[in-house]
Amino acid sequence: MKIDLRQYLMERRKTDKEVPVVTISRDHGCNAMGVAQQLAVVLNMRHHDVLSDRRWHIVNKEIVAESAKELNLPAGKVKHVFTPSEKGFVTDLVESFSSEYDIFDKQMRVVIKNTINRFAKEGHTIIVGRGGSVCVQEFKKSLHIRITAPLEWRVKNIQERFKLSHEDAVYQAEHIDEGRKILRDKLYGKPTETIELFDCSLNAARMTEHEMVAVIANLVQERKLS
Repeated sequence: MKIDLRQYLMERRKTDKEVPVVTISRDHGCNAMGVAQQLAVVLNMRHHDVLSDRRWHIVNKEIVAESAKELNLPAGKVKHVFTPSEKGFVTDLVESFSSEYDIFDKQMRVVIKNTINRFAKEGHTIIVGRGGSVCVQEFKKSLHIRITAPLEWRVKNIQERFKLSHEDAVYQAEHIDEGRKILRDKLYGKPTETIELFDCSLNAARMTEHEMVAVIANLVQERKLS
C-alpha cells in the first residue's frame, strides 16, 4: 500500500492542532499558577473516569528546561529570556547568547515555539506564561486567558511577596511586564495587542481565584475542550 507522506504529514499536523489546550497569561503580581493548579483539579474531577493521558496537566518551568536542553545552555541563561533582570531585557538576551542578539531571532524564537508546541500537542495542557498564548494561537481547541489587575493592587502583592519598597515593587512590575511584552512580540513576529491574543481577561483585584477558576472551567466546558 502506497502512503502519501505529504498527505500523512498534513493530516498529522491538523490532528496535532485539534487537541485541547488552555493558556494563562498574567500581569506581574497576579497569581496565575495558583489559578492553573486549581483549574487542573476541577477539570480532572469533572472527568475522573478518563484515561491518564487525557488528564489536564500544567506546563511552565518545563518550557525553560526543555529549551535550555535543546540549545545546550544552562537553564538559568534561558530563564533570562522569560524573566528579565534589573540589567534590562535586551542586555539579558545579548549575554545569554554569546553577545549575538540575532541568535534570539533566528534560533531561540524557533526553539521556544517548538518546545511550547510539543507540550501543547500532548493535549489537555494548561500552559502558564512563557509566551504560550502566542505560540498556540493556531490550535483550534484552545482557550487563552489573561489575568490582570490595577498596578497598585499588583504592587502591594509584589511588596508582600518579595519584601520590597513601594518604589522597587513598581519598578519590578513595570520592568517585567515590559519584558514579557517584548517576548510576546518576538514570538508572534509583530507587535501584539492584548485583545487579539486572549479570549477572556479576568481582574484579579475584583475576583477570587475560586471565581476565576469557575469562569475558566465553564468556558472549557462550553467550548467542549475536555
